[in-house]
Amino acid sequence: MRHLSITQIISQIHSFVDDLAHEGIQNHVEIYPFLELQQKYHNLSFSSRLEPTLDIIYYVNTNIYHKVTVKDVLIHANQYCNPARAQRDFKAEMNMSISEFISAKKISTAQKLLRETDDSVQKIAEKLKFYDLNDFSKQFKRKVGISPLMYRKNNYQEENK
Repeated sequence: MRHLSITQIISQIHSFVDDLAHEGIQNHVEIYPFLELQQKYHNLSFSSRLEPTLDIIYYVNTNIYHKVTVKDVLIHANQYCNPARAQRDFKAEMNMSISEFISAKKISTAQKLLRETDDSVQKIAEKLKFYDLNDFSKQFKRKVGISPLMYRKNNYQEENK
């Protein structure tokens, strides 16, 4: 969340409160405080584009270790709103397309795995469902500026100096 704007953080909080309320209902727990909190948050005014955007972010985040395509996202979004509108709203809110978001999320997850695990670059590429190791390496280098191996080496050295 360090790299999110204040608007994006507030949106994440809204989504989190909704998730808590929903989980409470599903699990039959004492959820009145959560429902009250949810109602307070939703009484604040926010962009009508925000809800489908948050839903798309949540979908991508929860499916990051699967092959996620824009088509998959729009099929999911179709359950709640018009897919074309969801796509426009997402771009307006996030200043990037759904495809760019999926790619950025996969690369940031790869960076985390490279920093925090001993998994091989090949295994990370497979976990994140890249086409192959070469595709992963090219995309990683295009976005980050260095190869996955160099990224791991640089971050390992920085953490252990």
